[in-house]
Amino acid sequence: MKARHSSTSSSEARGRTALAAIGWAVALVVAIDLLCRAFLPRGWLLDYEDFVRHRVESEPAPAVQVVGDSVARSGVLVSGLTGGVVTGRNDAIPAGGTPKTYLLLARQFEAGHIPRALVIAHSPHTLGQVRYEVLIGSFAHWSEVPELFVQSDPWTDALYGVLTRFSYLLMHRDSFRDLVKRGDAGFFVQNTSEMALPPDAERLERFRRELAEGKFDTSQLDAPDTGAHRRPFDVKPMNDHYLRRILALAKEHGVQVFWVTPPFPKRVIDGRAPSNYEAQLVAYLSEFESRGELTVLRGGFVEYPDEMFRDDLHLNAAGVVRLACELSALRGPVVEAAQGGPRAALAAATSASVDGDATAMLEPYCRAMRCPGAGDGPLVRPVTSSTVDRALRGAICQAGSPAALSGKTVSVAVRAER
Repeated sequence: MKARHSSTSSSEARGRTALAAIGWAVALVVAIDLLCRAFLPRGWLLDYEDFVRHRVESEPAPAVQVVGDSVARSGVLVSGLTGGVVTGRNDAIPAGGTPKTYLLLARQFEAGHIPRALVIAHSPHTLGQVRYEVLIGSFAHWSEVPELFVQSDPWTDALYGVLTRFSYLLMHRDSFRDLVKRGDAGFFVQNTSEMALPPDAERLERFRRELAEGKFDTSQLDAPDTGAHRRPFDVKPMNDHYLRRILALAKEHGVQVFWVTPPFPKRVIDGRAPSNYEAQLVAYLSEFESRGELTVLRGGFVEYPDEMFRDDLHLNAAGVVRLACELSALRGPVVEAAQGGPRAALAAATSASVDGDATAMLEPYCRAMRCPGAGDGPLVRPVTSSTVDRALRGAICQAGSPAALSGKTVSVAVRAER
């Protein structure tokens, strides 16, 4: 009996020791997390989310509003869509998807700030993923979390988003991984106070300098291949749900919606070709266009040279200018929709301005673009091309025309007009 009692007591002691060790480990992790939160940067993304949220809820809406992810934020010059005729503003948020965009617009519209034209420029890969760690971890209000839980699949992903909301280590795990694996401490030493994008005119001036030097940022094009661009086209139910909510919200408030698919380098297009990615994307968008819920300005893939990207998705200054020139050839329906609102309302916007200087600066570069031909022809024939695509598809790029055919492989050199 004594031996058995001694064995039981020993087991209980080991159990208490293990529990104590777990408790101390948890306490240590919590202490480290609190210290990180107190002394390390909050993070530019979180600050930028707050900045855009405050802007759309407090300022009058522009006539033309651009939404999307980081590809749209850095890649779309709004002056290419407005032509200096109406106001425009880029409110795209990095690490964004359709749920994040819907929450942003819902709050904005509730505040009574309604644009006349909404341009959605999400990179298609965002339709196949949900970034719960930022959607719930930093962006959503607590009152919005229950609905996100209901729409999530699986619900454990939404739970992870909630845990991320409380943990600095979880929120910034990628930055810690970069620090450990690559010695990249950029996130922890950053000192970025400027939230707003530079005005289009300033960005075009930077392009002029880089053009004169013959240097454009391609620094991350040689990053290790993760295989992300070989994933097949996919639309997560949650993303589909919130895209439909965006379109319903726009319809309710009389806002015309347009879609722009950003350009890609050859490696991304080639990686997606075996899964028929482009045709599936265009077919998906055509469903909404056929019901009059949006107009597809560019639905298919357009290939840009590697020299116009700083990584596999994000355009550098040269790519940004080329895209602006191409969008300027497609902006007719956008400007027409934007001019449907009262002139007084269009002139009232603060951070959204009628950027005539940028438009004047952009035009010479657009005229200087040359399109030597239709390249190798269509990458994939869209199942149903949009009205705007169809009008341009049969045309040929002529000297002095900035238009590149939607869904075509076109080689364009950007150079300054002498």
